[in-house]
Amino acid sequence: MNNSKKTIIPEINEVKLIDELETFIIDCVQDIRFTIEKETDQNLTEQDKSATPTVYKYYLPKREEKNMEEEPITRRNVDFPVPDVTPIYPAIVVRPAEGTTGIETNSTEYEDINIDICIFVKEYELMNRYNFLFLAKKIIINRLRTIPFGILANYRLQNSLSWKLLDDSQEPHACIVISGSWRCNLTSFGAIDVNLLD
Repeated sequence: MNNSKKTIIPEINEVKLIDELETFIIDCVQDIRFTIEKETDQNLTEQDKSATPTVYKYYLPKREEKNMEEEPITRRNVDFPVPDVTPIYPAIVVRPAEGTTGIETNSTEYEDINIDICIFVKEYELMNRYNFLFLAKKIIINRLRTIPFGILANYRLQNSLSWKLLDDSQEPHACIVISGSWRCNLTSFGAIDVNLLD
């Protein structure tokens, strides 16, 4: 029986990077609370008025109405609240934007992938809208800088991070997109056992 220890080089792919970034961002924003999107302001507690952002991969989910039994409109309930819709905002979406591959001077093949971290809010108070966005941006960028060696899923975060504010008169919606480039050196074999490379 062969008891030799195997050394596995994990497969490198963008899906694993997105998965690890999603987990990382959830941890970054767990203590941040944004104003929550609500279609009604009736009977809301202070807890109902704010929420930690939900983190999604790739895209925002489709909006779904909660199942509610419809009450017939009568004189007694003419002031019924707007149907409660599952709120989407605040939300953060982690998604790949673009990528390149190339060969370094030492013939090592590499891949660069640009990842966008999109922070979405729906906030009617102008100052709150931008205060929330800039605070979240600062927290996420500072936390990205603390990743040990800048490495997640065998991708290394490159030095420069950029951000762009996207509001374009979509009040009360606004978004900040944080963009960063991640690089990995590629193997030709996916996941491999290096002991088999004799």
